Amino acid sequence: EISLEIERLDFYPMTLDTVEDRLALIQKLKKKYGSSIEEILAYGDRIKDELAELENNELRVELMEEELSIITSKLVGESDNLTEERKKTALILEKDITKELVDLEMPGIIFNVVFTKQKNITGIGNERIEFFITTNPGEPARPMSRVASGGETSRIMLAVKTILAELEGIPTLIFDEIETGIGGQTIWSLGQKLYQLSSKMQIISVTHSSPLASLAKNHLLIAKRNIKGRTSAEVETLDFEGRLRELTRMLGGSESEESQAALEHAKALLKKTNN
Repeated sequence: EISLEIERLDFYPMTLDTVEDRLALIQKLKKKYGSSIEEILAYGDRIKDELAELENNELRVELMEEELSIITSKLVGESDNLTEERKKTALILEKDITKELVDLEMPGIIFNVVFTKQKNITGIGNERIEFFITTNPGEPARPMSRVASGGETSRIMLAVKTILAELEGIPTLIFDEIETGIGGQTIWSLGQKLYQLSSKMQIISVTHSSPLASLAKNHLLIAKRNIKGRTSAEVETLDFEGRLRELTRMLGGSESEESQAALEHAKALLKKTNN
């Protein structure tokens, strides 16, 4: 019976080869694209979608270029608006800072805010901004960073900080030897400006100038001492007598034996400032 059954069966070697090849292909696909037929087919669907997107690439590029054009147009418009607002503010800044500098014994000063347009719009706008000054009438304005002396830079810095501090509501300004490079009446004018500014905010000034120190509401003496081979900084709040001694020393009087001229000058400074 078995022999008869075998004789009735149809056997096609080529079909067997096809099936074996198919099974081998499936095993190969499982190694690369999924552990089951379902995962392989799902991956195939995703690839088809990606291929369709790539085939429509030209259309996508056109759409993206249109979107980019709209965004660029908006960016340029916003950048131009920012530039206009900056120029309006620059006119106010030029006027206010010039006034401050005239008060600081710089009567011939010309202060300008210069805009240089950039090739590309950046995160801070479409221009580079520099401060230009001239301190001598008839001379062209040039970048402040190149032409200002040390004393001029100190006064310009004070003027700029004064204006910006009022705009931004800064509670405290700290100046470190702002008197560098200036002397005489100019230091007194600078001190008066600091004193006026102190009515609006706290001013901390590290100084070696006796006129500036005499204007302070609170005078702190910072001294370095060598204690057991190590340097230690000490801060002392001075009373009237302490201020008198320190101002005398700053004016050239000896710490151990104060010169009478320096002492009288120190007394005159404190009397002049009502401190």
